[in-house]
Amino acid sequence: MSIKLIATDLDGTLMSPDHITITDFTVSALEKAHNKGVKIAIATGRPLLLTDNVTDQIPFADYVIYANGAGVYDRSRRKTLCCDLIPNKTAIDAISHFLKQKVFFEVYINGKSHYQTECIEFFNNNTDLPQEFLDQIEGTMDAHDDLIEYLGDRGIEKITLYSLEDRQYECFTSKMKELKLTTSVSFEGCLEGTSQTANKGTAIANLSNALGITANEVMCFGDAGNDIQMLEWAEFSFAMDNGSDDCKAAAKFTAPSNAEDGIAKTVNKYINNI
Repeated sequence: MSIKLIATDLDGTLMSPDHITITDFTVSALEKAHNKGVKIAIATGRPLLLTDNVTDQIPFADYVIYANGAGVYDRSRRKTLCCDLIPNKTAIDAISHFLKQKVFFEVYINGKSHYQTECIEFFNNNTDLPQEFLDQIEGTMDAHDDLIEYLGDRGIEKITLYSLEDRQYECFTSKMKELKLTTSVSFEGCLEGTSQTANKGTAIANLSNALGITANEVMCFGDAGNDIQMLEWAEFSFAMDNGSDDCKAAAKFTAPSNAEDGIAKTVNKYINNI
């Protein structure tokens, strides 16, 4: 196995169950691989700003694929390499529609989360996300009295609906498909929409192509629905043991759970030869 790029999801995959920390064991394993010349890419549904705490812990990470592949950031050059945005008109149509639906949602603009102030009353934590992590998320979000006015003529990277009940998924998914958005679910109670062509798989394929790396030289890790395209594309793809069934079906292999340092154990076995 000759791996030149490791791409990993964050929540439920690289991160500990608290969604905030990376174990020393995992940091060490990734750093050893990086010292061997293996590039490291984060591939997350988070906005770019919400990855700062992650890259503080693994400062050797080379790239950040954020907003489910809508953006790719080169950390060494401090430059966004590409953006695949939801067009402005579609973004306005989506925001206008969901403002009428009594649902909390956010949109990502230039790597940061934004929401309309009045929508906060519709948020409730119907997930198992720790409160400390939710507080961290809230600290990176900006509230606006008029989200469409703030948006102006820009596109958005991603729209995410929260606190959904099972009965709401079909209706909201249908609306996103009507808007020609790609949908995915990364954890219970959420629904995410990106442009038709934005996903982690496309982003990693494009990054690999730019680096002269092929699919059989990429190892990737994920646990949820927004990781499926990435796991299908890479030759050495691992679904975490705590991952969803569709995620496991898309991956070629399974790794121990994130609570068991699954990434570290897999990287040490196949790359670091430990």
